[in-house]
Amino acid sequence: LPPGLGEALARAAVGSNRYPDALCRRLRAKVAKKLNVGEENLIFSNGAEEGIRLIAQIFLNHGDAAIIPTPMFDAYSVATRLMGATQICLPLKNYRIDLESILLACEQNRNVKLVWLCSPSNPTGDILTKQELDHFLARLPQNIMVVLDEAYAEFVTAEAAAHTQDYLGRDPRVIGLRTFSKAYGLAGLRVGYMVAQPGVIDLVNNVKLPFNVNSSALVAAEYMLDEQEFAKKHVALVVTE
Repeated sequence: LPPGLGEALARAAVGSNRYPDALCRRLRAKVAKKLNVGEENLIFSNGAEEGIRLIAQIFLNHGDAAIIPTPMFDAYSVATRLMGATQICLPLKNYRIDLESILLACEQNRNVKLVWLCSPSNPTGDILTKQELDHFLARLPQNIMVVLDEAYAEFVTAEAAAHTQDYLGRDPRVIGLRTFSKAYGLAGLRVGYMVAQPGVIDLVNNVKLPFNVNSSALVAAEYMLDEQEFAKKHVALVVTE
């Protein structure tokens, strides 16, 4: 990590007697500018994993069902089961998320309320293209929410890849997840965020803990956003390896 990060964290420690900004306003403004989205489209969490729990808490009830491509990051399964919802695990097809099988499962089970997607996929590393996701959303029932987990978005080089910001203002069902844990190397400080319609952001704000991102994490995330060269080199090294 950049040597200046430690100095920034040391300065932040002096203010540890104060509560952090519950709305993460400075960080939110920086991320909004970087992604070219509105500040009202962002909300921050204690890592993307808290975001996963919050989404499940809002959109899943006992008796509902959620679709999880398998194998996939296990946090989706845990969050689904915590809400008493049924998980429908659908196998990958040629190591890719099988969107056709998901659509079929949604037709067959009217209890489906949520679809968990991951692009780049963890663990296979494959991406969903915008063309694929557009076609999928056009056929998906309107009452089903879609989570697009983009924890590894900074590693994507394909121009055809789908990104959450493509759907802001177009499809309120799409909720994006992003993190500072991967490309920015801040896994231990737990900073994640959602990219979604303002209505969804308001729902999340109603249920999240008020001070879910601590002061040191906020300072570190703001600092790393200004260290884009570090992130680029970090990503290039991982891709090469």
